[in-house]
Amino acid sequence: MGTGIGNLLEVSPNSLTALRVMCTVYIGYLAMRLARTTSVATLTSDSARPMTTVEAVLFQWVNPKAWAMALSAVSLFVPSPSFSPVLIVAV
Repeated sequence: MGTGIGNLLEVSPNSLTALRVMCTVYIGYLAMRLARTTSVATLTSDSARPMTTVEAVLFQWVNPKAWAMALSAVSLFVPSPSFSPVLIVAV
């Protein structure tokens, strides 16, 4: 996120605005779905199981909230697009 997106944002500043709008709309959509939920789904013990550690780690690659958070953290806390500040934020 830190090395590739920074270069994209320097070339096209409107892309940062577009990303912010898309992330805001998505988080708003999730909030509306959560607010409109009237019942909790009943799961049987056969179908309900927690994710394994490997599944949880792999899930983060397709989790849009994680990408939005990573982009926000890098754009807010990395002063220059070099490796060490990105590594510090990542850790």
